[in-house]
Amino acid sequence: RERFYTETKPDYLSEYDEDAAWWLAAHGTVLDACAPWLATDGVHMLDIGSGPGYPLEVGRTRGFTTSAIEPSAVCIRRLRGQHHMVFENTLAEVSRLPALQGTYNLAYVWECLEHSPEPENFVLQVFDLLAPGGVLVVAVPNDFTAGQYEACRRYKLPPWWISIPDHQHYFTPATLKLLLRRCGFTIRYVRMTFPLIE
Repeated sequence: RERFYTETKPDYLSEYDEDAAWWLAAHGTVLDACAPWLATDGVHMLDIGSGPGYPLEVGRTRGFTTSAIEPSAVCIRRLRGQHHMVFENTLAEVSRLPALQGTYNLAYVWECLEHSPEPENFVLQVFDLLAPGGVLVVAVPNDFTAGQYEACRRYKLPPWWISIPDHQHYFTPATLKLLLRRCGFTIRYVRMTFPLIE
């Protein structure tokens, strides 16, 4: 993960920050969609693979207690500078801590699941950290679409969305829902942010 921020995409955080207002609004919209299933107070939010930390910032403005699991030293410094609780451990390590099992009302996994070598184990570990009735937000790239293939054909582009070894798994809406159901989750809300047109 450290290589991602230092070698693969060294401008990632600064580019995110250029669009900070948009990201804060986007994550606000997602948290608005979660509101019917969240407690009205005392929400403890865990952002897994937090990166820039925008979901946590939005959560804090809503009075949430915010925590993150983040392996990157660059992002850990950033998140701690924003006064979020940060676990430097892996999700597997955190999910095995009895004191944390069943303690979070909201788990946020934004563009992180596709990086996991074992997505089913990843989701089961998140399940263990959630309190009964807890909410899981998952966002993954929606790739291999007809629109992408058409762009490749029409403009003679390579399949730019393939990002190996960074993306170890790709999901369709159907396969992501299947994975979540197999891991014990009930699907409450689905939306897509890409492709904008098909």
